[in-house]
Amino acid sequence: MICIKEVTLLDTEEYKRSADKILPIEGWWWLRSPGPYNDKAMCVGQNGSTPYSIKSMTVDIDDIGVRPAMRFDARSAELKTGDKLDFGGYQWTVIDSGLALCDESVCEMPFCKNYKKADANVYETSDIKTHLEWEFAHDIQENSLAVSGTEKNGQIETVKLFYRETRIAVIDITLLSTEEYYRAEAYIAKIDRTWWLRSPGNGKQFIAGVTPDGIVSHGGFDRRALLAVRPAIHFTADPALFPVREKFMFAGVWWTVISDGLALCDGWLYLTAFRQDAETEDANIYERSNVRSSLDRWLTDAKTERTK
Repeated sequence: MICIKEVTLLDTEEYKRSADKILPIEGWWWLRSPGPYNDKAMCVGQNGSTPYSIKSMTVDIDDIGVRPAMRFDARSAELKTGDKLDFGGYQWTVIDSGLALCDESVCEMPFCKNYKKADANVYETSDIKTHLEWEFAHDIQENSLAVSGTEKNGQIETVKLFYRETRIAVIDITLLSTEEYYRAEAYIAKIDRTWWLRSPGNGKQFIAGVTPDGIVSHGGFDRRALLAVRPAIHFTADPALFPVREKFMFAGVWWTVISDGLALCDGWLYLTAFRQDAETEDANIYERSNVRSSLDRWLTDAKTERTK
């Protein structure tokens, strides 16, 4: 059984090291390496009589292919360089230890739709990364697993990793604190909304939050503001199966492990005020907030819907 760690693109060095093992395909396809300018990213393809070459292309070109690479735990499968494997409805070739490349381009799309962004050629903030980690990862997940409802047995929940189903013990669902955010900031993807933290802000009516740029507002936002709810779950499970950056599906959404026993939702669930009732002395206390009660209801409803 193969243990998938990540779906990504090759960088230029990985391509050069393994070029002789890569199956040629028609057309150009993106690499994850930045080009010489902010609006350029590297890609591989045909160049006249030369079968394959690397060059930079403007990031908003929409007819360049996406050819995913898959990192996997080499200890989880007896695979050697050159071996073929079928996974998620696609065929892949192992091109290096723990690294396989899809034998085809799965779609065509821009590297980044907005070429004017300062980081338009940075893979970590690109449209391709979002596509691979959300849509494509979801598709191969569904194609490689028999879909079943989330099961409940006490606090033991069935979750879906890329390669298998396994179980975790969910301790609670909550929001991150500012301290938890800073400790795991390197592993937290940005989203398109400002989202609540559970830590109080400056003043009894204000609560800390994170902006779309990934900046923590310590002063906070008014308790009545409509911000995104991006939950976290504390859980216990086999640490070998849930290292930092591992992704899994639980209650119908994707989560990323950001520290030992703590996973953060990859997106946001809904918009809500932190607390909507009359002004009180404890208006910025998470345990008494509308967010906490709404998360408890969401989790109950999600489990109920998945088991129907």
